[in-house]
Amino acid sequence: MESNILMFVFHIFLFFQLRPSNAQDLIRAVYYDCSEQHNINVSEINSSLFTHLINGFAAVNSTTYQLSLLSSEKCFSIFTDTVKQKSPSVITLLSIGNRNGYHSTLVSMISNAFYRKSFIDSSIQIARLYGFQGLDFFWRYPTQTSEYSIPGENNFTGVNAALYDPAGVENTDYGIREWINAGLSANKLVLLLPFYGNEWTLLNSKDNSIGAPAAGLANTTGNEFLTYKEIKDEIERRGPNVQVIYNETYVTNYFTIGTSWINFDDVEAIRAKVSYAKKKGLLGYVAWEVSFDDNWVLSEAAASKKLCFTHCNL
Repeated sequence: MESNILMFVFHIFLFFQLRPSNAQDLIRAVYYDCSEQHNINVSEINSSLFTHLINGFAAVNSTTYQLSLLSSEKCFSIFTDTVKQKSPSVITLLSIGNRNGYHSTLVSMISNAFYRKSFIDSSIQIARLYGFQGLDFFWRYPTQTSEYSIPGENNFTGVNAALYDPAGVENTDYGIREWINAGLSANKLVLLLPFYGNEWTLLNSKDNSIGAPAAGLANTTGNEFLTYKEIKDEIERRGPNVQVIYNETYVTNYFTIGTSWINFDDVEAIRAKVSYAKKKGLLGYVAWEVSFDDNWVLSEAAASKKLCFTHCNL
């Protein structure tokens, strides 16, 4: 469990001082991954919904330990200027990491003073060159890990980003409480909001609750996950026969189409999670990934002053 939430902490140590102008406001951050095939350009991001936009991902050279932008340099070079034209107050960060196999490189880097200096100097140089106001260290430890439960790892349906789980420890609340109990201040933590979901194959379409027997992956798109936009498009395509259920025990949404069981966070879950972050005194939240949203529905729900419905169980 600790490895699943470690990356949340690294975000904050590097931009903790880059708070919004009002200290009472939550940090509202979101990623834009230059390596992805996006359905939106940087200029189309509704940046007014965020305080921080995080542009990723820069790579770390395994020999020189210097930063490299690989083949996405143009995306990085225009990012800050494009964002600032629309929203001058938004803080832009350059994100480092998010590649499988980086763990050994990063371990070597932090273990050697010479390598650390090479990494630090090149990171600052590149960030300043392209106008970024800070750095985000996206280190998945020890390798890429799932968010709690994904098809193919379990033989039952599970929640990919449960806020709570009455039957176990694989949930966000447990992880956050463990960090705080270990001495980490709550205001150095941000909560990750997933703008995506997963799809399982049910063994019995009539047994379709959380924890129902399942055969694993049933992704109709051929990807490892479904973006929120893909999920909403599927719901619209299917029409009124799709019944989306909000489960406040886990704080998540799901629905069933035949033997397909799709779990994701819709507006209710997003608002409840942001309310949780505020109640716990967390620094804010960070969403993955901006292009996964559907007409800014989740981004607006997260940024809304009206965060939690009366039935939210916090």
